[in-house]
Parts: sequence; structure tokens; C-alpha cells
Amino acid sequence: MNFRTVLSMIAAASCVMAANAEPFTYQGQLTDAGMPANGTYDITLEVTDAAVGGAIIGTGSTFTNVAVVDGLFELEFDPGDIFSAQDVWLRVTIDDGGGAVTLTPNSPITAAPKAQHATTADTALNAPWTAAPGIITYGDGDDRVFINRTDAITASEFFGVHGTNSSFNGMYMSGPENSLPFYGYSTNENIDAYHYYNGVTGEWILVSNSTEAVVFDVQNEMTVANNINADGYQYKSPKTQVLSISGSAFYSSSGIQFVVSPANGGAFQAQASSGSLVAPVQLPQGAVFQSMTAYVGDEAAGDVAVSLRYRAHDNSDSSFVFYKDTSSSSGPSLVLTDTIPATGYETVDNYAGHYHLGVFSTAWPGNSTMRVTSVLIEYTIDEVD
Repeated sequence: MNFRTVLSMIAAASCVMAANAEPFTYQGQLTDAGMPANGTYDITLEVTDAAVGGAIIGTGSTFTNVAVVDGLFELEFDPGDIFSAQDVWLRVTIDDGGGAVTLTPNSPITAAPKAQHATTADTALNAPWTAAPGIITYGDGDDRVFINRTDAITASEFFGVHGTNSSFNGMYMSGPENSLPFYGYSTNENIDAYHYYNGVTGEWILVSNSTEAVVFDVQNEMTVANNINADGYQYKSPKTQVLSISGSAFYSSSGIQFVVSPANGGAFQAQASSGSLVAPVQLPQGAVFQSMTAYVGDEAAGDVAVSLRYRAHDNSDSSFVFYKDTSSSSGPSLVLTDTIPATGYETVDNYAGHYHLGVFSTAWPGNSTMRVTSVLIEYTIDEVD
């Protein structure tokens, strides 16, 4: 026997569809003593790592009773998932019933035309990403671009960055030292607004319609270029404020003679009898009461009580917000403090009613031994006054 085979084509049609599926069609031409062979043969195909000899790679296959007509035959061979960057060869063994002959040298397995232009090449040649100097665009520019995303934030979003940290998730605009990293906003190809960081001065600047609108300096102090029009401004956390009411603001609620005497340290009823001194209180809407502190003198036999009261606009009855008296103390300079507002009156509601201070005693002595010097009301607010 004097066999010769020619590896005429390896068409890896199934291989192109899936990278891990590598059967291919082997078309061979077999000659016997220089003439095209005819008949049936057992043919064994094996992949090796060398042109002569070499180690077998993958799985070989023996095809029995293969019909060879005019020297031509075709086999479907699957050596397994073996193809990579390394060179490989096909070892062919022929047996016509009179003994097996391994043909030498082994035939190199080269790329077939279909494999040379794989489907992935079409993707590369017609990629949805297009590049120009310094620019990368997806599709026609109207498609959305997501980075590390599993879902969209809003339906109108065209560019989104998503992370899974429980802390910072975002992106940086970066530049070399002393540069001006910025983020801009544009409509109809106009430069409408942008904000940037000045690496030289350490300022963060917002520009709108070519005008610097807001500047934060290195001390985080804000400068506003033009007037700010807003319905309100809110503190980052509730801010504590104090309203101070002087004794000179008090007057008699019943027409009884009273005295405001800064020299004697406050206001008092000048007639020895029962009665009240009152003073109006104006607090911002939505303020939350915290405490009331009254500075009084009580060296008389009776007691004096200081209260903050609320009265509805359509009701003559009043309710206590704070209340404190001198029943447990006496002296020329007393400090009375109440820190728990009455339930239901914790928050200022100027739409529903108004507030006033009352200083009451059933036994005014008629002189400055019983007096009110001043009252402080502490409250918190969320919005700027």
C-alpha cells in the first residue's frame, strides 16, 4: 500500500456559532500507488502537536467502512474543545483490511475561509461604538449608555453611573494640577450652564448664562452674584433661637395702675391687689417651643406666677404653653424655668391664634418687692426667619 492524503479544507462551520463547539468537516483526497483510490477503508483521525510524531491532543476518532470514490472522501471530526493559539496537525491512519498505515508527515490544520472572517469580525467592523479623535459615541448618539448598571434610574436618563456601595457611588471629573474640572449643561448646542472647580484658588463655581452665579471659597463661604428669589431657605438642622422680652414691655391687663421702673429692675403693679401684667409675644410660624425662663423678684408675702399663653383668634379662653411660679422660692433675684411645653402647643401656629406673657399675683404688694425683670423664650426653627 502506498497511500497519500491531502487536507483540502477544514470548514469550522459549527465552531463559529459557539466558541466551545469545535467539530469540523475534513475533506481528504486518497491516492494508492499514485492513482485515485476507490473502495472502503477504515480511517482514523487524530490531532497532534507536531508535524512528525507528536502528542495526541483531544480525542481521536476511527471511521469504519468509509467510501472513497475517485480518491475523495469526507468526514465530520470532533476532537473536542482543543483549538487555541498553538499550531496543530492532523494525523491520518488508513486501513484497507490488509494493515493500518499512518501517513507522514502530519497535515497542518490551518484556518478555513469562514473561520478567518468570524461572526465576531462583523461586530468589530460594524461596532455600535464609533471612535473619532478624542470622542467615543454609541449608536447615533440617541442611545443610552449605562456604566455598571442593573436598571435605569429614570426613563429619560441617557447616561447613568450606578454602583452597589452603601457609601459613595458616582464619578469624578479629573484634570492635572491647577486645571479646571467641570460639568456642563447644554441645549441646542449652546453652553447654558456649568460648574467647575478652580484648582488654583480652591473655589467651586457655578456659572449660568456666562455669569458666575454662585462661588464657594476655600472656607466654604458662599457668594451669590445676583439676588436670590426663593420661597424659603431651610437650615440643615433645626436652629435654636431666643426671644427676649424686657420688663418694660409689660402693661396691666385690667387697667390697674402699674409701674415700669428700670431703676428698680422691672415692672410691677402699683396697687396692692390681685391682677395681671401682660406682654405680647411674636414668634415665627412653625417654631418649636423648647423652654421659658423668667427673671423675677419676690420678697413679698404672696406668690407671683409667670406664664406663656396661647389664645385662638376666635376664642377668648387662653391655654398655658409654659407656667412657673414662686410658691417654692423667694428673694430679690429669682430664675424660674419651665422646659416642657403643654401638649398640643409645642409648635407655633400664628394662623390659628396668638401668644402673650402673663405675670399674675393675687397679692401684689404695690411696690417693687414683687416684679418681673425679663422673660426669655427658647425655640427651634427649620427655616430662616
